Amino acid sequence: MADGCDRACGFCTIASIRGPFESRGPDVVLEEVERLAAGKDREVILLAQDLTSYGLDLGGGQDLPGLIRRISAVPRVHWLRLLYLQPEGVTRPPARGGRRKRYGVQLL
Repeated sequence: MADGCDRACGFCTIASIRGPFESRGPDVVLEEVERLAAGKDREVILLAQDLTSYGLDLGGGQDLPGLIRRISAVPRVHWLRLLYLQPEGVTRPPARGGRRKRYGVQLL
């Protein structure tokens, strides 16, 4: 989903090793999800050092909730796992805790 980190945590070296936070474009992520889910039931794992910062560097209103909505529309994607969310970065729910009616996927 992204590489690097913009945080300067005293206990972590990710920012100095991997550089600043850089999101992959949502179309690139969605294309990979569609390719991997083609014809198979899938669990998708979204992973970044700080997933709550996804899209902030892209501009144009790109964000994690928007990407989750797009991924949930991909056929055969039944589970979605979000890894490494920073609590202070969650300003609104990324999705409604696994409500299949709204998003079509189960958040794990």
